[in-house]
Amino acid sequence: MLDATLGDAVAAAYGLPRPATLAGPVARGQQGLVWRLETAGGAFAVKDPLEPVDPADAAADAAFQDAALAAGVPLPRVVRDVSGNVLADVGGHQVR
Repeated sequence: MLDATLGDAVAAAYGLPRPATLAGPVARGQQGLVWRLETAGGAFAVKDPLEPVDPADAAADAAFQDAALAAGVPLPRVVRDVSGNVLADVGGHQVR
């Protein structure tokens, strides 16, 4: 599980402004925990999966979300890490 000390590391992985504050978990879904990342660029949901996620599955899901957003469906945009990946490893934790 993530911990609150990783806020700057999560922000760095995704190219978001620092300093950043990680709070949570603020919710729990079927697949994992959700944390709130506060940055100067806004607030972001950080998903902390209970089980490892296959990167290909995450990429396919993100492509679907991108297509829905482009078609006008109102939903949050997918934030990718600095390498263009959906998933990142932060402090030994897979996050999205």
